[in-house]
Amino acid sequence: MEDARLTDSNNAVAHTDAPARPRLRRLLAASLLVLPLGTTAARADDFLGAYIGGAVGQSSIGADQSGLVLASQSLNGYSAKNSAWAVRLGIRPISLLGGELEYANLGSPSLSIGTLARVDMSMKSTGAYAMLYLPIPVLDIYLKGGIANVKSDATLTVLSCTPTPGCLVPAPVKASQTDRSGSYGAGLQFKLGPVGLRGEYIRYSAAGTNPYVANLGVSWSF
Repeated sequence: MEDARLTDSNNAVAHTDAPARPRLRRLLAASLLVLPLGTTAARADDFLGAYIGGAVGQSSIGADQSGLVLASQSLNGYSAKNSAWAVRLGIRPISLLGGELEYANLGSPSLSIGTLARVDMSMKSTGAYAMLYLPIPVLDIYLKGGIANVKSDATLTVLSCTPTPGCLVPAPVKASQTDRSGSYGAGLQFKLGPVGLRGEYIRYSAAGTNPYVANLGVSWSF
């Protein structure tokens, strides 16, 4: 009789556990399905490491006679330093690689040629770049390279035609040129959460010269 009661008890336990096992399996399966969804949502929130930013700095721009030419007057050897600024939109999907779109105003300097003439020039750039980040802790050190369209505008204004007596001062002469430039540079960045502090040097090829910009900027990741 005692053996019969033990058998009946074991059978009752087995019958009690049997329905629980399928429920446990269903719970585990549901957990495995939900886990990737949570990871995908986190990645979507990160949005491929997207960021926006801006920078201010100093440029050196110029032109020579193999580049921008003002009618019969060339800007041979013309160069000047000026303030510059830029705005950027970028992504960094993995720690080593990223991409960036940038609009940069390289400045609008003026150069007086004695008391006879003045040259006013401006350069603006729109570029797309690949970013390579070196695997260094704490600081982001990166190389930057891509293609930029650099628009150069220049105006040559004759102020006086002395010492020729009775001469007429000609009207200002204007010229405009757009160069598709290979562009490259390097920089470093220090990040404080979503905020990045950044210093950069970048070089172009336009108007027969090699203008460059050195700037300091800030970015915001979202």
